[in-house]
Amino acid sequence: MVSVCNLTRQKVNMVKWQKLSQLFLDEYGVKGEVSLVLVGDRRIRNLNKKYRRQDRITDVLAFADGENGQLGEVIIDYPQIVRQAQRFGHSVWQELIFITTHGLLHLLGYEDDSEEGRQTMIKIGEQFLNRHNIC
Repeated sequence: MVSVCNLTRQKVNMVKWQKLSQLFLDEYGVKGEVSLVLVGDRRIRNLNKKYRRQDRITDVLAFADGENGQLGEVIIDYPQIVRQAQRFGHSVWQELIFITTHGLLHLLGYEDDSEEGRQTMIKIGEQFLNRHNIC
């Protein structure tokens, strides 16, 4: 089950975000609870500094749990998603779903610390977007 929380003042279709995230997990046959949270720049930077020792903004942080049916938590910086969507020339919605799939893949054990791993994760995210006509 996917739960969603918006800690920003931005309007986001939370029901649709939750359903698409659950669909992604269902397609991979994954069971368990996932928490998705939208935050702002300051919060993501503080979390990144605290848990990864990187004093900078990032688009997504994923914290795997693996206990008691919990897969973990994915925290997404919404203002960063908006900036990335503008930079890549596509919709904020497309970027949000793409980055959500990226965070979920981290919870499933995928890593992007190598070029091969990064490309695999990008490919999976793009395939999901294309399969469900998310633009």
